[in-house]
Amino acid sequence: MSQLLRRPFGAHGKVHEITPASAGWRYVGFSLHRLRQGETAAEATGATEVILVMVEGKAAISAAGQDWGVLGERMDVFEKSPPHCLYIPNGADWRATAETECVIAVCAAPGKGGHPARRIGPDGITLTERGKGANTRLYRRRLA
Repeated sequence: MSQLLRRPFGAHGKVHEITPASAGWRYVGFSLHRLRQGETAAEATGATEVILVMVEGKAAISAAGQDWGVLGERMDVFEKSPPHCLYIPNGADWRATAETECVIAVCAAPGKGGHPARRIGPDGITLTERGKGANTRLYRRRLA
C-alpha cells in the first residue's frame, strides 16, 4: 500500500499519474490534472476507456469528436454536490480547456468498445451520507 502514497510531481498540469504497473494493480489507472484558467490538458484514450471527473472548477471539454460545452459547477471539493463526469470510450481523444482554475481526475480501465461517449451526472446522482461527526462523508449513487 505504501507505493500508493504519492506526492504531486508538479504544481499545475498533470500532477499525478498512477498506472496499473506503478500501483501493483491489474488494469485500472488514475491521473489528476490541476489547470489554471486558460490551460489545456489533452490525451488519447488508446486502448483504455476513461471517465473525466470535474473535481473542482469548470472546463470546456471536447471528446470523441463532440463538443460537450463547459462542464463543472462546484468550485470546491467540499461542496455537497455531485461532480460533472464524462465517459469517453477507448480509441478516442479528449481535450479540456480550463474556464476557471480546475482539477480534473481521469479514471482509466481497459476499453471493450461499443459504448458511446456520454455525460454522467450530476443529474441522476444522489449523495448518501455515511458516518457521524468528523467521520461524516458523502457517497454518490447513480439512480437508474
